[in-house]
Amino acid sequence: MIRRTLFFAVTLILVALLAGLVLRGCRQEEERTAGMAEQTRESPPSPVRVFAPDDLEVVRSDFRAHTLPGGETGAGHEVEIRHRGTLPYQAVRLRFAYLDRQGRPLETRMFTHREPIAPGSTLKVAGIEVAPVPAAAVAAETSILSADLTLTPAAAAGQAP
Repeated sequence: MIRRTLFFAVTLILVALLAGLVLRGCRQEEERTAGMAEQTRESPPSPVRVFAPDDLEVVRSDFRAHTLPGGETGAGHEVEIRHRGTLPYQAVRLRFAYLDRQGRPLETRMFTHREPIAPGSTLKVAGIEVAPVPAAAVAAETSILSADLTLTPAAAAGQAP
């Protein structure tokens, strides 16, 4: 009988101590946060990157290999991109995959074209030079990796579109 009473008393003391600690912690937190004010900052808008955009397509891609001074092989590209979407893009990132005679990929290179492309228009990019490329490259596949959405004047000013 004495054991039950002793166990009950110790349990009651522990519960009282735990409740006191919780209440004291709550009071201290209220005192510490009473003078704080919430601060919000507005960050400037930044471009949004779209990976493999569906509304941009490579219409035409021409590849020509040439020998550079020093014996390395270089590649010249002309690419035509059609924009079928409704939002303007900038910084279109192209991927050139160089293929051998059997159509196997030899090497992949990236190129970023920074000129904006308006909705419904076609962008012709000439004079793209990539060096060095594998000497066995006889063809190149061109695809669009990503493009950044161009900010409209309303979005740049922080207004809703």
